[in-house]
Amino acid sequence: MLQFIIEFTRYGLTGILSLVVYLGCSNLLHVLGSPIWFATGAAWTVSALVSYFGHIHFSYKVTAEHKKMSYRFMIMLAFHFLLTAGITYVLSSVIKLPYLTTTVITVMITPIASFPIGKYYVFKEVKHSTPSAE
Repeated sequence: MLQFIIEFTRYGLTGILSLVVYLGCSNLLHVLGSPIWFATGAAWTVSALVSYFGHIHFSYKVTAEHKKMSYRFMIMLAFHFLLTAGITYVLSSVIKLPYLTTTVITVMITPIASFPIGKYYVFKEVKHSTPSAE
């Protein structure tokens, strides 16, 4: 249980770092005169890279298999996007909660839902068999 708590904490810290990178990049690019669409897209891309490599080297501490893991990470990002959009829609449009409340709830739910996908699918290490010496 302690190992799970440590790993989930590292996962959360990586997520917070990615958020800070996103906010910093998007605001810096906007202040420098970039169009909002570019600032948002570039910042999202940089924060996704921080998240990807942070999870490999810090959250899950696995040996990188980029060909497999990067593809799976993109699938997880798509799931995360759809989950975020779905939760936001239901809470704000159907239940009619204030947007700030919706955002706070969404930010608390999505990482919990994404953690097992990252651990057991995206960043799951493949056990390679070693040839036996004969």
